[in-house]
Amino acid sequence: MQTLKAARAARLLTVRGLAERAGVASSTVHLIENGRSVPRFDAIQKLSAALDVEPSDIAEFQAAIEGIAMGKENAGAEGRALTPANWGTFAPAIRRTRRSLHPSTETTR
Repeated sequence: MQTLKAARAARLLTVRGLAERAGVASSTVHLIENGRSVPRFDAIQKLSAALDVEPSDIAEFQAAIEGIAMGKENAGAEGRALTPANWGTFAPAIRRTRRSLHPSTETTR
């Protein structure tokens, strides 16, 4: 397992280059790499695809996934790895946990 920064560097990408490739903000990549932000589910998907890796191959993503899997709100997804086939199972729990950890980021839809 490698860090996001190591995976990015191994592909000779800058923070901006990875962000553009993934369709996320440069600040998102920077904050995740520096441990100042827990990646959101959509960022995990986009960055994993841009790096052509499984989400569980990146330490920061695995930590976020494990945090969700251990949460009491994630009924039905405990103990399973995040894969493209079961992203839908994890997404609601990741969103709920993100909102509970960062209530100021809630948006109305």
